[in-house]
Amino acid sequence: MKPILQFLSMLILLALMPMSAIASQTSETFETLRVGVLQSHPMAKRKDYKNAFIFNYSNLLGVNVIVSEFKSLGSLIDAHASGRIHYAMHTARSFATTDSICNCVQALARPVSQSGAVGFRSVLVSKKDLDVRGNTAKANLKIGYSRKESVSGWLMPNMALSLGQLGNFDMNEMGDVAGMISAFRRDELHGFFGWVPVSSTDVDIDPSILFDGNFGSELNTTPDLDLSWWSNIVYFGPHAIHKDVPQELRQDLTDLLLNMDSQQPGLLDIIEPYFSGGFTKSNQTDYDAISKALSINAGIAVPEIELELSLRPSILK
Repeated sequence: MKPILQFLSMLILLALMPMSAIASQTSETFETLRVGVLQSHPMAKRKDYKNAFIFNYSNLLGVNVIVSEFKSLGSLIDAHASGRIHYAMHTARSFATTDSICNCVQALARPVSQSGAVGFRSVLVSKKDLDVRGNTAKANLKIGYSRKESVSGWLMPNMALSLGQLGNFDMNEMGDVAGMISAFRRDELHGFFGWVPVSSTDVDIDPSILFDGNFGSELNTTPDLDLSWWSNIVYFGPHAIHKDVPQELRQDLTDLLLNMDSQQPGLLDIIEPYFSGGFTKSNQTDYDAISKALSINAGIAVPEIELELSLRPSILK
């Protein structure tokens, strides 16, 4: 995190500069951009962050900016879908939910981690000597997952299970990742669903980065781990705009986000304190997979689609 002096210096420089060329003539017809953030976001907790955000976005975009705070993702989703806010910083799940409700939001750009990760994959972890692949897997193998609220532990695996792309497992909700790994080490589980961070160019998956390496000491004592399946990428949640906002301002916001890492690093620290690698442009289909997973999880029938959820040979050979 950059020191507050950097933010103050940034404000002074911007105050001395003419209006950035990024601001279009949109302000003549669109006067106020209403932004939504969760109360848990650092920008909602620190007045200096919030003021710096409003100052920069107002000056760089040429519009007034109002920030509203929300207690939960549910209330943020409702506000964005109803048009009470224009712009929000979403999780992948909240964006997909909002889009399914109204088809009225556009993902502009998604953050990248310092290591270059653009998202994560759900993975099935087991011991190498146990065949857990596909419909040929032995029935009633005990497979653990953390909890049903987890995207990587339940949502994505449940889609593969529902589409017949994984075996007939005895699924066990373990409550949390630590308890799940402990049960696996005690041989109370044959396998479990976890996640690994991935970049856009990754081909192989290194088991040492399971859970981003947070449980490395526990898992390294379990030899011959096998990753027999992984899902398509669940991209990090995007910054998204309501489609009622003029196209010129949407493009200005996209340009601002894509250039923020090099041109406004202090502003990046404010809006994405957990992702310091900047932004990459969102594609229209980025969140299709999680949208389908949400539909299946809700019991809504969807046709089988190409989601790169095919079974994989072991990558540890």
